[in-house]
Parts: sequence; C-alpha cells; structure tokens
Amino acid sequence: MSRREANLSEWTLNDSLTSRFFLSVNLAMFNLLPLPPLDGGSIMIYLFGRINPKLLKLHLPLAVTGWALLLGLMLYATVLDIGRLSGGLTA
Repeated sequence: MSRREANLSEWTLNDSLTSRFFLSVNLAMFNLLPLPPLDGGSIMIYLFGRINPKLLKLHLPLAVTGWALLLGLMLYATVLDIGRLSGGLTA
C-alpha cells in the first residue's frame, strides 16, 4: 500500500468510488462460491435437485462441510492478521 493510499484524507471522490466498486465486485464473487452457507451453495443445491432429486440428500453433509470450510478460512485469516500486526507470522 502506498503512502497516499494509507492516508484516507487525501482520497478523491473517484478513489473512493473505485475502491467501493472493487470491494463490491470482490464480495459478489466470494458470495457466489459454491459453499452451502453462501448464495453460490444455494444455487448449487437447487441445481442438484433439478438434475436428480435424490441428490438433495447431500444438502446436510454439504452444508456442514461448507460451514466448516468457511469458519476455517475466517480463523486462518484472523490468525494471519494478528500475526502481521504483532510482527510475527506471515503467509
């Protein structure tokens, strides 16, 4: 991050709107991941049901696995952030 980016008081309206745009696009892409807690997982389960209704039995195992992966990812990111702030861990 450059010094200009670190100082938010120097941001122009264009910088702010560009940053918000990229944040929104990144969140939308993350939300479409095929993990059951996210919207992409709901789409995936719906498509499974349309392909073969027997595949709907996979909903619970996929949901549990999706939550475990999502919580693991959040824990991993938190540990890395704390490590970077303390000057220790790096990825």
